[in-house]
Amino acid sequence: MNIYSISFRMSLIATALALALICGTMHFANADDGNRILNIKECIIAKDDVIKLKDFVSNTGILSEEEREYEITDSPKSSQTVLSIVDLAYLFQRHESLMNARLRGPKNITLKRVKSTEYLEKARREILDFVKSNPPWKDWEIDMLLNSSDELSLSRAGAFDSLEVKAYENKGMLGPVALSVTLLDNKKKQVEKLTVNPVILRKVDVIVMNNNVKIGDKIKREDLKKVPVWVGGDKKDYVMEESKCVGYELARNISSGDMLHSGDILRPVCAKKGDIIWIECKSGALSVRIAATAMENGREGDSVKVMNNSSNKIFSVELTGEKEGVHRI
Repeated sequence: MNIYSISFRMSLIATALALALICGTMHFANADDGNRILNIKECIIAKDDVIKLKDFVSNTGILSEEEREYEITDSPKSSQTVLSIVDLAYLFQRHESLMNARLRGPKNITLKRVKSTEYLEKARREILDFVKSNPPWKDWEIDMLLNSSDELSLSRAGAFDSLEVKAYENKGMLGPVALSVTLLDNKKKQVEKLTVNPVILRKVDVIVMNNNVKIGDKIKREDLKKVPVWVGGDKKDYVMEESKCVGYELARNISSGDMLHSGDILRPVCAKKGDIIWIECKSGALSVRIAATAMENGREGDSVKVMNNSSNKIFSVELTGEKEGVHRI
């Protein structure tokens, strides 16, 4: 085999590996297995000599602190260059935790370098200071990400002495949040006024499985641990409280390290067909307790049919606990 054919073969292998990175299935030991997809920005504003993973990814909340700082490539020497997503995937493979990552984004990513990022960084810091000092954000541990469009707008605005920030009425206070930013000179005269839509992230503790647990098994306290993650507007139904899952059944097999979602758990079975259950029959302030036979299986909160053991009358009750229910007349 000559040198040309070896080089061509290695090129094909590299391309195949990169494509696998784009199309493959992710697996992170401390992440949401099977669901972590890296959303790649269309345009990257280079602020330093090296562009990091956090600069490429829009949904940085799924990255660990270490991953956010991964150095991916050098900033462009000219004002602008283009990088294909296949080339980017190949660069990601230098980091072990990104080897099987799935990338979602444009075919080509534009890398731009501005002459000076001094005022862009100043604007970012002051906008973040505003967010951190105002409710509800001031009570949370937060971070803020500017999208490439906002960065370009702030960079083009140029020099300023100070800025004023006002929050528009937003439906949510996490994820993209619309802010009005007025740049002022040293005489407090307006230099520029624009709207930015930074992504506000909040650090929260979520429940992660500490052990492998099979479908149908009840979750025990020792099966769980908490880990901090950054969340935006979409919390992905993370379970955050042990009280919301201890004693519940698993709806699927879950491995150690998997994050727990509300759809992964089922309320415990309170009654099985044929069980004798105690029913509290309520009518206003009056109540009476009777025994009845469950006609079907049911979980806490379910409405099931039961048969009165004395009258043989069949009626529906709401299950409230282990072999207990309530019937409102």
